[in-house]
Amino acid sequence: VRDHLRFYAEIKGVPRRLIRDCVLGMAQEVGLSAKLNCPSCELSGGQMRKLSVGIAFMGSPKLVVLDEPTSGLDLAATFQYLQTMRQLIRSGHTLVLVTHHIHEIPPEVTRVVMLNQGRVWADGSKSEMLSESRLSTLYGVEVRLVESAGWYQALPV
Repeated sequence: VRDHLRFYAEIKGVPRRLIRDCVLGMAQEVGLSAKLNCPSCELSGGQMRKLSVGIAFMGSPKLVVLDEPTSGLDLAATFQYLQTMRQLIRSGHTLVLVTHHIHEIPPEVTRVVMLNQGRVWADGSKSEMLSESRLSTLYGVEVRLVESAGWYQALPV
């Protein structure tokens, strides 16, 4: 972690004390406090993703776009990453999540925009957009949808 953060501080030209305070807050927010003194090469794939998200949120951007953020992660790392996204959303951050995986849309997400061939195909509330008929039409395959505690899963029929 320290080498990534040192690079961030140098490239942004921010005073070290300010970066240190910001880094401590970020590490706590994404659950990497215990890894602050570890070289980045010792982090797992999931921890590297958390670090990337934490760095992306340093400086309080108004919006962060995450494109297929769990690609290549195992189940445990995916669940950890999704928990981090949920915490960031709950703390008032705005995320745009690009994914083909409906089961990775956190319960806190309220709006879904569906794309088809690079164009907006449908846009609305999550409960309105994530329906069996809409997903079946979008993907061209019959879908059964299961919802549990705000999480959705598409299953084959």
